[in-house]
Amino acid sequence: MTRRRRALAWVIAPALVAQLATAPTAAARREPIAGPVTTLSTQGYAPVTVVDGEGTATVVWAAHYWRGPIRAARRPAGEGWSTPVTIGRGTNPVIGIDAAGVVTVLFSTNRRGFTTGLSAVRREPGRPWGRPKHLTNDRPAERYGPNGDEGIFGAHRADLAVSPGGDVVAVWQWGSDHRHRPYRIEAARRPNGGHWSEPRALTRRDWSSDPEIGIDQTGRATLVYHQDGSLVSRRLIPGDGWSGRIRLRGDAAVVDSDLVVTPDGDTTLMLHVYGRQDGALAVMQRPPAGPWTGTRQLSPDGVVNIAGAVAAHGNGSVTVAWIRTTGRVDAVTWTDGTWSPPFQVTGAAQNRAPQLAGSSTGDLVVWWQNESLGIRARVRDAAGSWTSRFGMWPDARYYGSSAAAVYPDGDVLSVVHRAHRRDDDIRVRRVRVD
Repeated sequence: MTRRRRALAWVIAPALVAQLATAPTAAARREPIAGPVTTLSTQGYAPVTVVDGEGTATVVWAAHYWRGPIRAARRPAGEGWSTPVTIGRGTNPVIGIDAAGVVTVLFSTNRRGFTTGLSAVRREPGRPWGRPKHLTNDRPAERYGPNGDEGIFGAHRADLAVSPGGDVVAVWQWGSDHRHRPYRIEAARRPNGGHWSEPRALTRRDWSSDPEIGIDQTGRATLVYHQDGSLVSRRLIPGDGWSGRIRLRGDAAVVDSDLVVTPDGDTTLMLHVYGRQDGALAVMQRPPAGPWTGTRQLSPDGVVNIAGAVAAHGNGSVTVAWIRTTGRVDAVTWTDGTWSPPFQVTGAAQNRAPQLAGSSTGDLVVWWQNESLGIRARVRDAAGSWTSRFGMWPDARYYGSSAAAVYPDGDVLSVVHRAHRRDDDIRVRRVRVD
C-alpha cells in the first residue's frame, strides 16, 4: 500500500458501481467548492485519514517527531469533529480501514535506550479506541535516543495492509545503517476476529529493505521489497503461510516503487526507473492466480519524470499518475485489462509530486503543491469526468504533508500539516464535488 507512501486512503462503500471509464466525458462539471477549515491541533505532524462507507471520517496524526501522543479525531456523517483523543505514543502513523468500518493504525514507538518498535491500535464502530498492541521485539540500545544518536535503529519504513474482510498485515525493515546492523524484513499478521501474531523475520540480515504490502478481500497479501539490488516478491496465503521469493527485476535502476492490490486480487507495482528509460514510469502486474507480467512502460519515450503514485479502486480499476521534470502531471487508468492513454491533469509549472486517493466506486482525487506553495487538485468521477483544477488550500503557505480521502457521495476530505510560526497545525476541510 503508500508509501510514504502514500496517503492513499480507501473509502469502503456498500456496493460497487459500473467499471471506470478511461476518458473524460464531454459534459462540463462545476468547480468543486472547498468548505470551511477546522483546526484539529496546533501541534501535529504526518496526518493520515480514512472515510468509511457511512461517511464517518477519521484523522490521525503524531504530536511530536520523536515520542509524543498519537492523536485521533472523528467526524460521523452529519455531525461535527470530535475532541481529539490520545490513542498511543509514538510517531509516523499509517492507517487502514476494512469494509465494516474497523480502523487500524500502525505507528512507531521510541523508548530511550531501546530500539525503535511498532505498535498497532484499532477502533471498531460504536466503540472507543482499544489499547495499543506492541508488535516488535525491542532490544536495549545504549545511547539511542533523540539527542544521543543519529539515524534510526530498529523497526522503520513500516507499511500496513487491511483487507475489506478485516485481515491485517504489517511489514517493516529492522536494522541500522550507522550501527552496521544489516536490515531484514519482518512481518506480523492479524486475521479477522483473531489476534496479532508474533513478529516473523522473512529475510536474513542481508540489507533487505523498503517493504510494501497489499492485500485482497480473501486475506491474500503480496509483499515487495529490495534485496541486493533486485526487486523481490512474496505472497502470504491464508492457511499456507508465506511463499518462496520471486525475483522481479535484477537491476538497481528502480529508484522508487508503489504497490496496490484490488479487492479481487489484481496486483499493480508502479516503478520509477532510471537508466536507459530516462526516468520512465512503468508497471508490473500480477493477476490473482497467475504469474507477474513483464515491465510495461506507461510514460512516453524521451520524457524524463520525477516521481509517481498509484491508487486502486474497489471496482477493480487502478490509476497511476506521474510528474515530468517540466512539472506537467499525467494520469492513466487500467480497467478491463487495458491501460488508457495518458490524460494531462495539469500543465507544465513548478509543481511538486502528485498524490492520489481513490474510492471503491472509482472516484479519484489527484492533488499537488504548485509553484505558489498552494495545493491544487482535480477530481474524477466513476464515469471518467474530470473537474477543472481548483485550489484546495491557499497559496504562500508551507504544507509539510497532506492526505485525502473520498466520501461515498464523491466529496473529498483534505488534511494538511501546516507549518505556521512556532505551531504545526493539523487542518481539515471538506471539498464539495458535484
